[in-house]
Amino acid sequence: MNALRDSLDTIAGSPAAPSETQLGADLVRGKQALRRRRALQAAGGSAFAVAAVVAAVSLTTTTTGSGPNAPVAAPPAATSTQAPAVKLVAYKGKQPEGFTVDKVPDGWFIQTSDTSSLLLAPKDRSKAPTDFGKDPWGNPIKPSVDPYDDPTSFIGKIGVFLQSKDASSPTDGKKVDVAGTEGFLQNMEGDDSKTLWVLRGDKPAVTIQFWEGIGLTEAQMIEFGAGVHVEKGAVQGAG
Repeated sequence: MNALRDSLDTIAGSPAAPSETQLGADLVRGKQALRRRRALQAAGGSAFAVAAVVAAVSLTTTTTGSGPNAPVAAPPAATSTQAPAVKLVAYKGKQPEGFTVDKVPDGWFIQTSDTSSLLLAPKDRSKAPTDFGKDPWGNPIKPSVDPYDDPTSFIGKIGVFLQSKDASSPTDGKKVDVAGTEGFLQNMEGDDSKTLWVLRGDKPAVTIQFWEGIGLTEAQMIEFGAGVHVEKGAVQGAG
């Protein structure tokens, strides 16, 4: 047995000392294995969590080592800018009497208007909401008239009017610049609808209500508000 071992040692030759590159790569691989083991233990045995941890560790691993067995850094993730769901386009229809507009969401029209308000809605009825929420007892609300057809309903639409006679100017919300005019963008209580206030000094502010889910970004809401103009004869409502 000793003779065989001596023969094998003679054939293999003297062991070569590992290079610094090999030692560095081995150290990196050891640290990676330790991180994976600790992460899997922390995941609590969940199959989804384990898969997510393994994927995250694999994609985010970087190293300064080299050589054929050294880990390769993952390429940077691609970034993309998501376009708004709805575009604003120049309004080319007949202008209403109380308020005029420069732009409207693409595919929208002025549904109704008078000296106290302006209401815009999508031309495509399929884009109008069908879920109107629930009453205090948890029952789905079923309006007698579809809000889309109701010229007084702001559900799923954009409403423009002057500050109500019994409402004070806003002091909270997100302060915004509306084409050089001070404004406030507020979340409406209880949902994701937003109201844009465009202040006009000692005159009643313009208030614009954007219903939730209509696809406009905050920047587009401000852009729309900048194109709203109060005409002579516009009056304040109450309530």
